[in-house]
Amino acid sequence: TFSSMSFEQNLIHVLLIEDNAFDCIAVKKALASFEPDFKFAVIAVRSLDEALLRSELFDVVVSDLCLDPESSSWDPRDLESLRKCFASSCLVVRSNLDDPKTIKSAFRCGANDFVSKRSDRAELPIRLRQAWELAGLKKAGNLRSATSTSNPKPRYAGQSFHELAVRVPRIINSAITTVHVFGETGTGKEVVADIFSATLDSKVPFVRVNCAAISQSLLESELFGFVKGAFTGAHADRKGFFEQADGGWIFLDELATLPSHAQAAILRVIENQSLRRVGSEQERAVDVRVLSATNENIQELVKLGKFRQDLWQRLSEVELKLSPLRDRREEIPELIEHCLRALSGGPWRISASAVKILAELGWESGNVRELRNTLRAMTEFGIDRLLTPMSIPKSVMEKFQGIDAPESVVLSEVPSKEGEHTDDIFSKSADSRNYDARVLELFGNMIREIHGRNSESLSVRALSRELGLSRTAVNEKLRELLSKGLFTEHELSRIVNLKT
Repeated sequence: TFSSMSFEQNLIHVLLIEDNAFDCIAVKKALASFEPDFKFAVIAVRSLDEALLRSELFDVVVSDLCLDPESSSWDPRDLESLRKCFASSCLVVRSNLDDPKTIKSAFRCGANDFVSKRSDRAELPIRLRQAWELAGLKKAGNLRSATSTSNPKPRYAGQSFHELAVRVPRIINSAITTVHVFGETGTGKEVVADIFSATLDSKVPFVRVNCAAISQSLLESELFGFVKGAFTGAHADRKGFFEQADGGWIFLDELATLPSHAQAAILRVIENQSLRRVGSEQERAVDVRVLSATNENIQELVKLGKFRQDLWQRLSEVELKLSPLRDRREEIPELIEHCLRALSGGPWRISASAVKILAELGWESGNVRELRNTLRAMTEFGIDRLLTPMSIPKSVMEKFQGIDAPESVVLSEVPSKEGEHTDDIFSKSADSRNYDARVLELFGNMIREIHGRNSESLSVRALSRELGLSRTAVNEKLRELLSKGLFTEHELSRIVNLKT
């Protein structure tokens, strides 16, 4: 249903797609100077591709028609792509092409309104607000969900999380009172908690507790609260985490670290739906549902006597198991795209060959978290915001030792015209090579692959643009390829025009 939240907070989220920097600044100023009791939150991008990569939910999308500065025409398919990607948003077209035929075509492609760039810019915020409100009324309020806040609603990357996002609402609306999430370190247990929190109504409490971060001496007072005078420093009554979660959910992360006395106390709360603050003799009724998570096998801990079996039985009405990243490699490209959008300093891009390499790594020590940290480290060596295999840190590349790469990871199978064929640098025969030699051979493979696509010799400028490296770095690598005998002068001159 159409949320009244945006009306109450007088805030409209706008995605502006404008390749003209001057127009972009002018539109932002026009929207910023609108009525003081009504505001626009604007995110601007310069191209359609950047817009389609955005994961947020916007109230209004404002787009120019001609996003190619070298062309005076527009492609209706671009507008149709925007309409499909931002199906729940109000789409407003703003263009100099304001003839009746173009305006009619824009509406046919799904636009909700058309604003000419020749009109007064002071008119734009009024038109945006009117178009947004009218579109909301027509859609019976489908622009934003009833539980949305002023922040854009997140989307979750990877099929596993998509499936959980569908399942969690069913769990919340059921009679289930406890859910346990199990998975290796970095598989995304916090993301499951985020899905629960985002799915719940904004008025329903969701309290997060990291059990490992609380000292054992303070654990019971933090979980169950205390009354004034219960101990030194207790100057007033205070609610504990369970009482704060009354009527909603509590998320107990790192569950396996709980000591035995805390396990017994939590069991009493779950069984009786009541608790007693430290220092009090009065029982307080609570209605709390529990989401717990751990990266340890609780059943093994139960067998070893380190975790109460009766508590485990209470906490595991439903178990959600998160598979390690190495068992869901097909999700890695989407996860990479998702992580890159979240990195500061972007927008960042990544080459297909780098994605192939990252998809074949083990990711055994950190899973999704390790992947995200690797991408963040790669940005140190990204040229023009492009991440290539040359950007991958040495410590990560060394994980290829002993890995048999499948065909999907072979970067090039284009043999040289002398009949030579370059072996895949990640095959067993390459295991004994050091990092620098493998990187240099990778560079040579990439050049052959680029030449295979273009067939004609490339300038150093064009090659540096393809690789995402500076011309100086490319020239240094070319000299090194010759000196190491990985390229002959004849082959290199055929692939690269060194004079340009």
